[in-house]
Amino acid sequence: MIRSTRVATALAGLFVASACAAPGPDAAGPPVPELRWSDCASDAALDCTTLTVPVDRADPDGPAFALPVVRIPAGDPGNRIGALVLHRGGPGYSVVDYLTGIRSGAVPDPLTPEVYARYDVIALDQRGAGGSQPAMVCGDAAPDVPALPVDDTERAARLAADEAFARSCVEASGEIMDHLSTDEAVRDLDALRAGLGEERLSFVGQSYGTLFGAVYANLFPDRVGRFVLDSVVDPAAIAGTEPLRSTRLGGDVATAETMAEFLRLCAAGGERCLFGAGDPAGAWDRLTTALREAPVTLTAPDGRTVRLGYSEVVSWAGNWLYQPNLWEQPIAGASFLALAEQALADPTGEAGTLMAQVLVSLRDDADLVAAPYAGALNATAFGVNCAENEFPDGPDAFTAAAPTATPPCRTSARCGRGTTACAAGGRCPSRATAARGTRGPTSRC
Repeated sequence: MIRSTRVATALAGLFVASACAAPGPDAAGPPVPELRWSDCASDAALDCTTLTVPVDRADPDGPAFALPVVRIPAGDPGNRIGALVLHRGGPGYSVVDYLTGIRSGAVPDPLTPEVYARYDVIALDQRGAGGSQPAMVCGDAAPDVPALPVDDTERAARLAADEAFARSCVEASGEIMDHLSTDEAVRDLDALRAGLGEERLSFVGQSYGTLFGAVYANLFPDRVGRFVLDSVVDPAAIAGTEPLRSTRLGGDVATAETMAEFLRLCAAGGERCLFGAGDPAGAWDRLTTALREAPVTLTAPDGRTVRLGYSEVVSWAGNWLYQPNLWEQPIAGASFLALAEQALADPTGEAGTLMAQVLVSLRDDADLVAAPYAGALNATAFGVNCAENEFPDGPDAFTAAAPTATPPCRTSARCGRGTTACAAGGRCPSRATAARGTRGPTSRC
């Protein structure tokens, strides 16, 4: 059964002497993979290859994952130190897309020119994520199902969608869902290290990537080189039993503190802050209260309709609070909240049309304002988190836990994103029963 015990076991040695660290592979070890590099089709300055690893290491000749790998060669080969592997976090982000996005300037670069000069910088997509073949796949859910239900009707709709989503995941990806754990993905990382010819791994992990790095360090302590862990996930807390994953990790407190700081900076900015007319904290309370009581329907320029409600505004706010580089962008921060105020006041006017366009774009392109179902990131996150973390056997515990979280955790999708589906209808359908349309026990939730 792949539950939090697997992560807890893998991490146990982090809290004792390194001599007692959890054992790695057997002495013989798996065969060293052969990496055949070639110019990437999208950018000849990058090198591409594929890492092939067994889906189930107990069956090395059985089905395999083909995991894409991208390399930016060291700019100063004569002074090259080695290879440095990135992990963006998630779980579910494509690290390959992250590295190519860094190169194009689309996302901030966590590394300095000196690092690029001395290291080959490597991206590996985690099993089931990004360009992994096979990848974790789930069905789509109706985009108007609220991520943050505010009444019994919305809660019932959300729970029904949770169950349908969980069933779709098992039906589409049941054959790999038992093999997506951090433990198994970390062993893929060690296979990559061996294929690169590196005696020790150098690694930069962000968010969930820090847990990834911690598990690696515990499983393979004699193969650890230079590690940088940024925005550290508490490995002991993540293996806990709190119903809301974010309260295990302190995300409710951190979200509240970040929102308070955003509103303080907005107030201090005076007229430079577009939201709240000098009272952004009061404006936030008024906006969310009004949307909770009476959401409105907006029409985009292409005729599509979208709801502007409590869930949509707070879900997206929870996402951009997480990334301060977005605070001054037109579709986030004070600009977004000011537009929401105007659209609520005049849903059929220019502001309403513009807000509809923004929400439709977010829903279609990033799935950031709908319930946490559609999209490759959420599918993989569901597969990994449900596989190796403890969650209640039914949805009632989530409903009971939300009001006890620190505000605005109970008003932020980040607090429980994707985890209520782990308790879909009491339990996820197993591979054997999903095809028959009935529920049964499973090791995945």
